[in-house]
Amino acid sequence: MNEVAERDVPQFYELESSLATGVYKNDPGKAKRDVLALISDPSKGDVSDKLRLMIVYMLATAAKTADLDEVSSALQEAVEAKAAAAEVAADGKSMRDKLAAGLKALAYLKHVRSMQMLPAATDMFQAPDKTSTSESSSTMLSSLMAKATTQATGLLAKATDKVTSMLGKIHKHHATVVVENLCEMKPNTEDETYLYLDPKVKGDVDVLKLRSMSRAPVREVIAFVIGGGCYGEYQNLQMLTNERRHIAYGSTELLDSDKFLAQLGQLGS
Repeated sequence: MNEVAERDVPQFYELESSLATGVYKNDPGKAKRDVLALISDPSKGDVSDKLRLMIVYMLATAAKTADLDEVSSALQEAVEAKAAAAEVAADGKSMRDKLAAGLKALAYLKHVRSMQMLPAATDMFQAPDKTSTSESSSTMLSSLMAKATTQATGLLAKATDKVTSMLGKIHKHHATVVVENLCEMKPNTEDETYLYLDPKVKGDVDVLKLRSMSRAPVREVIAFVIGGGCYGEYQNLQMLTNERRHIAYGSTELLDSDKFLAQLGQLGS
């Protein structure tokens, strides 16, 4: 929690969430100013925080190439300033190495973005209803928050207060929306395009007709991602669990943010 407060993680989180959910859609100038203000401040966040914000800004907005270049330059200057001021030489080298890897990842994403191969980020998130938000907030970090609130002092109290406000702003990720549409059999959604099979039906079966037949409620779900998965996606899916439904999550591999950046950097090399 001290780390959360010292790096101002909630401030990055709030700005990233606003960018990803379209809050700045009609004001790209303000989006750029807010991103620049946070990225340019050497005292705010570490290298990973700044790189993550830059990536969200790149993928979630229609920012011009010149604006992206300006923000990228500001990011490099801020990291270099912090690396130069690092008391231990190894710390400075680590920052520069992480920045170099991050810049390769940014170059790759910028290339993919230029080919218009990425969906709009604002189409990938959905605001949850009050019930699911409450359930998620009570589940996510609940034990940690209870302990932190009891023992909070100084920076810890500051972080606890900020993280508590963050939990009420969780949106449904794309994977969560898809799983919900399939489980609830919602019309005009992925439920009409995903293949539906019923092991209880024997003989030759028209799979297209199966969808229109009476279907049993979904009690057990296995959501498996082909490619890199993460704990955040798993946690977000738990918004759909209740006394009637259990959700298990899997992926080809589980990545933390640094490994994910490293893979993007390899693609851009």
